[in-house]
Amino acid sequence: EATAGELRFRTTLADGVEQARATGKADRKVLLMYGSADTIGVDTTDTVNGNLLATLYDYPFVPRGADVETASTYSVEEILAQAPDVVFAFSLLFSSADRTLTDQLAANPVWAQVPAVQQGNVHEMDPRLWGSGRGTRSLGAIVTQSLAAVPGR
Repeated sequence: EATAGELRFRTTLADGVEQARATGKADRKVLLMYGSADTIGVDTTDTVNGNLLATLYDYPFVPRGADVETASTYSVEEILAQAPDVVFAFSLLFSSADRTLTDQLAANPVWAQVPAVQQGNVHEMDPRLWGSGRGTRSLGAIVTQSLAAVPGR
């Protein structure tokens, strides 16, 4: 079963890479972020999901050093400097009164300048899948969901 699951994932990823290249989606800058407006975490190319997205798209979010506390922390200004075309966010909510990360950032004038925000390409994703899913089915679902959300040419 494990071998079959791995093969399914590898096929999904290979098909996704081919689709992204053929449709121009591979040229889109993509960001996966989480946390709160006070501390924005970014899945960098050293994380499983960041590396996965870098396989499909232009993913310029590299770790910012070896310190675990700060390697994946980005400011809104640093996000703007990278100018992502699409933002995937997952919010870690602890009560029904909590606001999503993108809702927290909505009034931030710098956030409003990010191309993905201006183009309406900011997507709140399921944190159970995008934040903690690490198996072949979860990663395959991330490939499929991201391809559906990233615009082509």
